[in-house]
Amino acid sequence: MELSGSASLVMSNALTREGLSRILSDNGFCIAQSVSDIEEITDCEDHDRHIIIVDYSYCEEKIDGDIQNILSRFPRSKLVILGDDFDIKMLSHVFFAGAHGYIIKNIAYQAFIAKMHLILMNEKVAPSNLIDAVIDASFTGNPLEEEASNPNHGLSEREQDILQRLVMGQPNKLISRELGVSEATVKVSVQSIFRKMSVKNRTQAAIMAKDYKTLRKAVYVLTLIAVFLSDSADIFPAFA
Repeated sequence: MELSGSASLVMSNALTREGLSRILSDNGFCIAQSVSDIEEITDCEDHDRHIIIVDYSYCEEKIDGDIQNILSRFPRSKLVILGDDFDIKMLSHVFFAGAHGYIIKNIAYQAFIAKMHLILMNEKVAPSNLIDAVIDASFTGNPLEEEASNPNHGLSEREQDILQRLVMGQPNKLISRELGVSEATVKVSVQSIFRKMSVKNRTQAAIMAKDYKTLRKAVYVLTLIAVFLSDSADIFPAFA
């Protein structure tokens, strides 16, 4: 059964607007409005079968406000953002601001229409790259599995405390005073940290520790977004 709905297009390129208008019209969508800028959306329809499609070329800092502005004016409509490529930061901005979809413009015709129909059914859609990113971040190199078998590079609790202070740039004397141990003990522990982390100095150890935390945070954010979308959609084809 072919679903029908309406769409408003917001994109600066007139030729792109015309092409997308024809694609949507040929697949059961009524084009309510076609404009070049967000500010030109003035009288588009607002109902649960209406999709506002925005080809977003603005700076990242503006997107949260722009999305909230559109959704506050048209609360029943569904908002879809078109992007040039897969950007996890943009993806998180888009969905946490309330949009229903983030679609990369380099997408097959049939896949685009399928995503539009999913959105009409109140599903949320994201690039298939999201699943690939979650899998790569979670399993390629197995950072989480490595942590489970060898947590924090095999550092002892005291070495972890010292590493945390190395990241903060504290000298041995300050570390020894804060931890209540001798400077000699700190020095021996620092050398042990270097050996276990396979680094040569304090700077390399600090950088590795920071990068490790960044990687773990990235895995967490990717997984959180994937779960958020799958909970909303209840079906994985929304990512296809």
